[in-house]
This record gives sequence, structure tokens and C-alpha cells, in this order.
Amino acid sequence: EDGDGDGIQHLYVNGAGSVEYDITFPSDLRSLHLQCFDYNTFALESCRQQIVSQKKFVFVEYLSFYKCHFEFQQIQYFSVKNCPKLSILELIETTWKGIFYLPSPLKSIRWKATRGKLSFKYINPDSLIECAIPTLSKSILNCLRKFRNLRRLVLFSKSSYTLSQGDHYHFSEVWEQQTNLKIVYCRILEQNDKNLRTNLNIIFPNALLQSVNVIPKNDYSIWETQLNPQKYLELLKAFMR
Repeated sequence: EDGDGDGIQHLYVNGAGSVEYDITFPSDLRSLHLQCFDYNTFALESCRQQIVSQKKFVFVEYLSFYKCHFEFQQIQYFSVKNCPKLSILELIETTWKGIFYLPSPLKSIRWKATRGKLSFKYINPDSLIECAIPTLSKSILNCLRKFRNLRRLVLFSKSSYTLSQGDHYHFSEVWEQQTNLKIVYCRILEQNDKNLRTNLNIIFPNALLQSVNVIPKNDYSIWETQLNPQKYLELLKAFMR
């Protein structure tokens, strides 16, 4: 409804291979999935030029990077100023240099097997409702404590090992304010850390713990409290099945 009606609102771009062809991003693009995108060697020059123009992402609400690489400040083309409506972000097996400043309206972020720094400083404390984290650590958990409406926290890690002993998750501060929070993790994590459930119950006294064999990508129920929930379900179903 905010765009100019170009028609294509969900776009999947796979940069694998060396075939050159033109892609035009519609100006009312709502969701974008980039796969195998290396900013320096990407064959789709037309795609790269449009990203640099910083004018094609003002309506993007869902953004996914899979096996992508960005140099220096290139990741900022998708950052605070250029994606003012971004609600859902996925970073999988993606690397970047510099700091990726996450935008204020972000509601869901999942990152796994990444290399690069993320900054949560601009996200509205009342906005984020879902977070999937790669490492179970004190620093990440304490960073997320300020998000009072967090409904789902996914622990991708299969081990509670941290490089720094002082960053072990059991040193985290207690989350007393968060209610209706679900914490989902693989059973192998519980097998590798016999104190996991006890520690999580101390840190998250009001949370529901869910140990599963395979972590589901989505929990549509957490979006029911959002204004116009069907909009977000449509975005999730476009790529994240």
C-alpha cells in the first residue's frame, strides 16, 4: 500500500555462478533474499549498482542473507537509514566488515555462522519479539535484556562453551521483567550441559523452556499480538518455511 505498484514485492536473488543478467529491484519491494552474494565479485553488476543507490529498500520489511560477503561499510547499505521499515532479518553463513547497525523497527533477527559485529543500540526496546542467537553467552543475553516484549528466544548453539570463562551464560543477570517468553533449544545442548535447564530457570524465571530435536524456523503464534499480524506471516512464508 505504500509502494508505487511495480508488482513484484518478494524477490529471491542467487548470485552463484558467473552468468550476467539484469535485475531491477521494484521500488515497492517488501522482502529480499540474497544468496551467494559476494559484493566484490558478484556477477550481477546491475544488482550491485542498485544496492549502492540506496533508494530501493525504503519499503523492505524482510531481509535475508545466505552465504553472502560484504567488505568494509557495504553492509550499511541495508542499515538504519536505508531500511527504515525492516522488521525481519536473517543472517546465515554471512560475513561482513565493520558494524551492522540494526534499524529501530526490527521485530525479529536470527543469525548463525556469521562473522561481523552487530549493534542493537538503535532498536526500539519495545519492538523486538524474536531473536535466534548463535552463541549462548553472558554478553549476548545481557544485551537482549532491555527488550521487554521478547516472546521467543532461540538458542542455535549445541554447546555452552565460550572462549572467555567470564562470558559463560550462567553469569548472566536475571530476566525478571520478561513474561510470555519461550526459550527454544536443541536437546543436544541439554545433553552437553547437564546444568542447562537449572541455569536457564534461574536466569529466566518466567520463561517456558522448550527442548526439541529440530528447531522450527518459525513460531507464528508470537506474531498474533502484533498490529496486522497477517502482514508478517506473509513475509515469513515467502522465504522461511
